[in-house]
Amino acid sequence: MLNFLKTKWFDVGAVIAFVIIKGVLLHARLMGNIQSLLWLAFAALLLFQAEEYHWPGSYPEWLNKVSGKGKRNYRAPLSANSNLIINVLVEWTTFIAAAILEEDALWLGIGVMVFCFGSFVKHTFYYNIKAKSRYNPGMATSIICLLPVSAFFFFEIIKWQKASVTDYLAGLTLGIFFT
Repeated sequence: MLNFLKTKWFDVGAVIAFVIIKGVLLHARLMGNIQSLLWLAFAALLLFQAEEYHWPGSYPEWLNKVSGKGKRNYRAPLSANSNLIINVLVEWTTFIAAAILEEDALWLGIGVMVFCFGSFVKHTFYYNIKAKSRYNPGMATSIICLLPVSAFFFFEIIKWQKASVTDYLAGLTLGIFFT
């Protein structure tokens, strides 16, 4: 089972993403805009990870190459074990907690959305400049999914003045840490 998770967690995530999107579309009226956007951010994260690791995939090798680490180097930034721990245990748990806690822990939602926006910046600009490329795994979904959901989220909390200064500072700190 652990070997399956190490090699297929991103495929499982892609399926979960479509279940979440369907759930939000069917039950959006029961949820507020913020909670809907947080669940959609989780779905966007799952699709983003599927692009990075499955279709077209190769993000770990690509990042290890760009960072100057060899493909077989055990100290390379990404390995199957670190991918599972970081992406599933840390990121999925954080995104789910943000969606469940919603406005009770708005700082967590802000942190998640800062991560989404930071991923957009990294994949659209930083990585392409560093690698002198036009595309990297994760770039398409960061533009199509992560950027819009984070923009709508910030528009919503600013429009309705939902967040305190403490929420913004804690969320910004968390988001930068995760990015």
